[in-house]
Amino acid sequence: MKNCEITLGGRVFTIRPLLVGQVEEISALNAGLLETAVTPQERTRVVWRVRREVISSALVADYPEMTPDGLAASQALGNELTDAHNAILEYAGLIPKDAKPEGASDEPGEAAAGTK
Repeated sequence: MKNCEITLGGRVFTIRPLLVGQVEEISALNAGLLETAVTPQERTRVVWRVRREVISSALVADYPEMTPDGLAASQALGNELTDAHNAILEYAGLIPKDAKPEGASDEPGEAAAGTK
């Protein structure tokens, strides 16, 4: 299995094949992520938090500074975060290539419209 690369803030990160526990964690983070969000603002906040946690889960073993809080304090464009999140889900085998996870939006600041 080959590595996956993502770019955040212009910096390229290499993700090694994920451990089963990482795949489980990432899958659980995305399951029903918008069920408790009531307002559009809450939905947006939840989507971004989950993206950050998924990215951190895949990176932190090789990049210890990339905890969820460390990632929040780093520089990156919204589309980089969205692309990285989707690439990690594809790499983990949780979504088909070029698919968008439930609740995903092409617009970095928008919560998903038309979800639960």
